[in-house]
Amino acid sequence: MLCHDNICVGDGRDTAHFGAFLVSGAPGGVEADEEGRKTARNLGRRVAQLAIRLAHTPDEPTHAPSYSCQAN
Repeated sequence: MLCHDNICVGDGRDTAHFGAFLVSGAPGGVEADEEGRKTARNLGRRVAQLAIRLAHTPDEPTHAPSYSCQAN
């Protein structure tokens, strides 16, 4: 996925998943899935932190610089 300029963001410590998950088939639906809601909150927080960091990062070239070799 990195070859497509994707950035992977996990939900961090405590739960350590590559994204949020909620179980809706349990009694009470997703509202009762406290562990799943915790993963969603953690992921949202980490995506927001990354967006803030990226917004404050100077623009970088999207492609590697090209170098030319000339014979002497």
